[in-house]
Amino acid sequence: MFFRKNTSMNKLSAFTLAALLALGPAGCGGEGGGGPATGAPPATMPSRSQTPEIERTSIVVEPHPVFPVGEWLPREDVYLPTRPGVRQRVLLAKTANAGTKAVILFTGGNGTPITLTRHGGTRLTANSLVRSSALFAEAGFITAVVELPLDTSSVNRSVSNAYRQSPMHHTDMRAVVDFLVSEGAREVFLIGTSRGTLSVAYLATVMAHPNVKGYVLTATLAEKPPAVRSYATRITDPVLMAHHTNDGCHVTKYADARAIFDSIPASTRKDFVSVSGGDPPRGRACGAQSAHGFLGVEHKTMAAIVDWMNGKTPPAHVSP
Repeated sequence: MFFRKNTSMNKLSAFTLAALLALGPAGCGGEGGGGPATGAPPATMPSRSQTPEIERTSIVVEPHPVFPVGEWLPREDVYLPTRPGVRQRVLLAKTANAGTKAVILFTGGNGTPITLTRHGGTRLTANSLVRSSALFAEAGFITAVVELPLDTSSVNRSVSNAYRQSPMHHTDMRAVVDFLVSEGAREVFLIGTSRGTLSVAYLATVMAHPNVKGYVLTATLAEKPPAVRSYATRITDPVLMAHHTNDGCHVTKYADARAIFDSIPASTRKDFVSVSGGDPPRGRACGAQSAHGFLGVEHKTMAAIVDWMNGKTPPAHVSP
């Protein structure tokens, strides 16, 4: 496959276009939390060559002010051809110390990882995985944040529950895994939070990719729909769950997360990290800036996940 490195700034707006069109109320675990995913007007797919190519452009993205880390981090806006007429968007971070492990991060809500600033720049959303994504890159992981794929017929600018559990999603994510392998990754881990755990739980039952080595569920969605529960009983690959004991979101209760964990069969490896403490909430109980989004305990939570992916036994409990 032909890889084209595109550095022209007039094409830097791939994610910017998405942000313009996807602004609005967020669903569970996005900029906000536990409400239903919402849509926005459809985007027009940028013109492409008829020959499928991977297009990649350098992009400057500001960290979210609630967790200002990784401002220096070099990022790329990547379009991957996945299905006929479809491009999967990836916000890629790869540092000079990147090793042979990679993470794919699945945000909740409507699946949008960046938004526009009042000055016309781009900024990470408050979603716990998105705002903390620099921590994975700093730990040496090739880091990919995925968003809604672009196609010429999209009418709903949010990642629906149906898409998250579809063969289309599986196909798109296999393409992302293959891309990361081409970037040097030998071990890939899928990490989701809130509604993003629906993606990860489903993919854990169908992926069967030799380079995918484990799955991580944080602030696991237990209701609306209850599908994570049913997928959990079929997960046999290594899995880690991390959940805040004071998660006040009505669809991501701590007790439900423990029950889901207990329903996972005796797999190669499964671990659970209980998180406590942090900063007072700054909004809704299902919002990203609350215990639901690990506010004030991001460093410890992500460090436990990194340890697990590096083969260590994570602590059973973390706090600031």
